[in-house]
Amino acid sequence: MQYQLLRINQRGKTTSLTQEILILVNTSGIAYVWRTNTTGIYNEKVGMWIKSGSTKGASDLFICFTVGECRGRLIAVELKQGHDKLNPSQIRFKEKIEQAGGQFWEIRSISQFQKLWNELTS
Repeated sequence: MQYQLLRINQRGKTTSLTQEILILVNTSGIAYVWRTNTTGIYNEKVGMWIKSGSTKGASDLFICFTVGECRGRLIAVELKQGHDKLNPSQIRFKEKIEQAGGQFWEIRSISQFQKLWNELTS
């Protein structure tokens, strides 16, 4: 099944890409997606960043299929822009996901995501 994308904006920033993927997956009716916040929180009282407590290297998004042949399949999605590359902790996380039988997608554009999504869900 081909999914048409709701274009939120043309800025091409990771936040826009995140929102577009969240909308596409959550409106598909076949999977659930959630965002992982690995950014720390700035504590103004002490004037420093506090770590988030998330697993180091964890992907930006996780998709779990809820129906059909893909039910239970997990995809970890790491969003990258421009010349950004996976850092060592993200590479280790990718390896752990794949060793456990999950998939790992490094996504740089909505068209790349949509192509992989449609290949998997068609």
